[in-house]
Amino acid sequence: MPHCKSTNYFLGLSLVLLLALSGCTKPTKIEGLDAEKFGKDAKGCNGYRSSIKPLLEAHLLDFKSLSEPEIIATLGPADRKDLSSRSQKYFLYYLSGAPDCPNQDSVVGRPVVLLIRFNSLNRVTESSIGLD
Repeated sequence: MPHCKSTNYFLGLSLVLLLALSGCTKPTKIEGLDAEKFGKDAKGCNGYRSSIKPLLEAHLLDFKSLSEPEIIATLGPADRKDLSSRSQKYFLYYLSGAPDCPNQDSVVGRPVVLLIRFNSLNRVTESSIGLD
């Protein structure tokens, strides 16, 4: 029964790999950031994200070298994802409300965003707050 041994080995190895990968996506703790509220304030339409802009500015360096899954665990899915040359990826989180928010009719100008850039190894190399 050599086939059974190789199947058991493969299943065991798969389980260990799955457990190792799932343990790498813990949210980064930023004092004062309610990750659940941040995630539910999709595209910044409800105002929570704009209220914590100073907090995010103070913690921009805390995002450096985090992995893509760690950013998603901390901030939720990005409002927009862009791919660039050399396998770089950008996550964009609207802070002041995206142009397609229902209550954005009276807002003039470009929205404020949190931009996170990942290198080809899916590690954060840059995070900044600016205009879209």
